[in-house]
Amino acid sequence: MAYWSQSSQLGPSKKILSALLIYVKLFLAFVFAKIVYPCLRPFRSSQASADTPAEGSLPEQSNEPAPIATQLPIEVWQRIADHLAVEDAVCLSLCTKNLYDLVGKKKTVLGRLIFDDEARMSLLRILHRDMNPTLMLCEACIFIHPVPQREEGYECYRSKKRKCKQVDDSESSGTWFQKCFGFGDVQVAAELYRRGDQTALEEYLQQLSAQQCNRFGQNFVIDFRVKVAPNGRVYIRKQEWYPLLNQQWINMPTESSSLDVCIHMAGHTFRLEHAADIDTAEKSIRHLKVLQCLRSQPGLSLNEQSTWGHLPLRRCKYCPTEYRLDFGVLSETESTIVLTKWMCLGEGKTRADDLWIAHFSHKYGNTATYQWEQGAILEAFGDGEIEQYRPEWSEDLEKVWKKRSS
Repeated sequence: MAYWSQSSQLGPSKKILSALLIYVKLFLAFVFAKIVYPCLRPFRSSQASADTPAEGSLPEQSNEPAPIATQLPIEVWQRIADHLAVEDAVCLSLCTKNLYDLVGKKKTVLGRLIFDDEARMSLLRILHRDMNPTLMLCEACIFIHPVPQREEGYECYRSKKRKCKQVDDSESSGTWFQKCFGFGDVQVAAELYRRGDQTALEEYLQQLSAQQCNRFGQNFVIDFRVKVAPNGRVYIRKQEWYPLLNQQWINMPTESSSLDVCIHMAGHTFRLEHAADIDTAEKSIRHLKVLQCLRSQPGLSLNEQSTWGHLPLRRCKYCPTEYRLDFGVLSETESTIVLTKWMCLGEGKTRADDLWIAHFSHKYGNTATYQWEQGAILEAFGDGEIEQYRPEWSEDLEKVWKKRSS
């Protein structure tokens, strides 16, 4: 009351000055609270941490700004790896070791982010630029290229040609890369194998197979093994299961029914001229017709009392891949095909390896780098009689298959 009575006795000019002084003080307090104090907080915290260093504190950072990717916490990496598609996560694993242990982990509780294609590609471009400024993501072939080819790759993507000048053949597109064993998969699998972490390796393959499967159970991985030879070469054995419900597959489009052996025998246009074990005039083979072809083969090993049969071991003429087809008849309408393939991927450390390039080359003339006898890859992997690796039917597989085919 004394203040207001005292101010009421002041003149009009003094009242205005007093009000302005109050507003100036409030403004200065606001500026200090919102601008000055936040700027001083990092300095004060760094001073305090320097005086009393905490246990496990980070080392001093250089003056150069670190890439954003190295500053992201582990939860953010898990969220990124969770919502990305398989091929995108593999591309990211090429650029940072942080994703080696994250791509293969189970779904996190942080939820699943939904991005359209443009938003996802923008996110990948930003992450690749931050993680490795010398590399880029090529949208045409979904692979990593040096920065000088950036405009070429982007131009291919904008023109919707889906062609890339960095691959061997003009027929190459981005579709087959998603179906083949990617370079990032080799890195992750080899790293997990060297660490002896079989659990993480199994989870990694389960996630890849789960995201690649559709509701009809087109194919998924039931077994996967990695071996690194003393000379550094990486060998893999991969078994893919193709559940068949004949009534559903009769009218299915051929694009959804293909056996992906390798790049030379992959996709809905199964290259019959390179597959001597399948004798039919049709180039687009549905699962039902593949099953009929298998049953009619002269080299088929099938007992009358057995529900499982297999074809002899075969090899691709143009890449270091050996494969075998098994099939089982479960009932009048339920069948299954199992594709087992052994692949030599070189040392798994560089894309310049001839053995690695062979898996991604559409050219069929160059076979000088892998003139191996049939069975050599299987022997180098360490497998003996392959009959003992015939997949066993289990209740778990039956439940998964029936759930996906319903």
